[in-house]
Amino acid sequence: MALTPRTRRRLVVGGVVASLAALAVDTAAPAVTDPVRSAVARAVTPVQERLTLPADNEADRLRRQRDEARRALARRGDDEQLRRGLGDLLGSSAAADRRVVPARVVGFTPATAAGERQLVTIDAGSRDGIRAHQTVIATQGLVGRTVTVRPTSADVELVTSPGAVVGARVTRSRAIGSVAATPGPAVPARRPGR
Repeated sequence: MALTPRTRRRLVVGGVVASLAALAVDTAAPAVTDPVRSAVARAVTPVQERLTLPADNEADRLRRQRDEARRALARRGDDEQLRRGLGDLLGSSAAADRRVVPARVVGFTPATAAGERQLVTIDAGSRDGIRAHQTVIATQGLVGRTVTVRPTSADVELVTSPGAVVGARVTRSRAIGSVAATPGPAVPARRPGR
């Protein structure tokens, strides 16, 4: 049974009017159309999943390749920075005639942590020849001393730790003494930089 042109027009106009009415109701009171929307979604989802193309494996592969290249570039930059720092350290007077074990800081004690010690954890340990109470230096000078040593890492107490005391020698007079981060009870406190 063929539809006449007049019947087809009526169906199209009726469909448009019904769609506009449904849109108006959905906009004015979305809670009213939620059950209808859910029922339609349940009915249409299986068809939509069958018609959807599978994920583009080539695009995923290229994304993974790009991300790995970015990580490799970042590692390369870190390695180059470490090489420059190690070259500077080996050329410094602090490292003269000493065995130097390069290490990176991999952890630290937050400033709000309980206790008086300021610690950092480095990625070198007993397997690298590190022992407790060894001096730790950087290109800028003294960092601290190792206090806890594990096979692949060590904790370093910083010279800025409140309880740290460092032996020192005055250049001109050659007098020997000690320097502490906090002054003793008989020594007046000094402002930073003085």
